[in-house]
Amino acid sequence: MFTIGAASRLSGVHVETIRYYEREGLIPAPQRSAAGHRYFDDEAVATLKFIAHCRAARFSIRDIRSLLALRSQTDISCADGRRIGLSHVQALRDAIDSLTRLEEGLTQALKNCDPTRSDCAMIRELERDKVGPFRSGGPVSPF
Repeated sequence: MFTIGAASRLSGVHVETIRYYEREGLIPAPQRSAAGHRYFDDEAVATLKFIAHCRAARFSIRDIRSLLALRSQTDISCADGRRIGLSHVQALRDAIDSLTRLEEGLTQALKNCDPTRSDCAMIRELERDKVGPFRSGGPVSPF
């Protein structure tokens, strides 16, 4: 059994994040001592590592919940995992496309910046109300 601090060190997940995952139901409520201290077993630490790997891959909490459900099955369905993975790859591609458009817009605005002028082209572009090179038409990232 591990204290929350030890579970944090072993999993690489910050203590406050472990508490958040517990509140969100991603990890089961750990055993508690008479003083109320949380104690995590090896499986809980393994689950925290799994979640950390999912977060590093930018999976959403919703998708992690689904992946955890699949992981807990004795006969894991690759088709279900693949569906989640393919959807995530598309979300990553969309985010990359959006970021590329933003980079191009910022690069163009910076080309119009003249350090000798008192008016900054980049700031003026950011002030625009209409859709411009910095506006992707949607969120930058679904994560």
